[in-house]
Amino acid sequence: MAVRANHQRADPGRRVLRCTGPGAELFKTPDNICVTPAGGLMLCQDGDGDSYLMGTTVDGEPYLFARNRQNLGTESAPLYGEFAGACFADDRRTMFVNCYAPGTTSAITGPFRG
Repeated sequence: MAVRANHQRADPGRRVLRCTGPGAELFKTPDNICVTPAGGLMLCQDGDGDSYLMGTTVDGEPYLFARNRQNLGTESAPLYGEFAGACFADDRRTMFVNCYAPGTTSAITGPFRG
């Protein structure tokens, strides 16, 4: 299953990047995107009550990296915060990611596979 950014459909002036191909439906609502140390993409995706960090390899293969389970609600009525602002430190071994609510930042250490 490959998700490839079709560079002919990328339009930076309009802030548009389309993921096409089998597996593209996994990327429903990414709103923060960064490039991984290996050259793939890391996306903060929210919607449908769930928040995920999702990635693509440099070859366009999609993968789920993490799911946010910080419960802002109750055990019987959970409400999960939203990932945002993923970025990598200069050492390429630490990824930082924020969660809007409750306002936390996590440092995730690698090494991250190429």
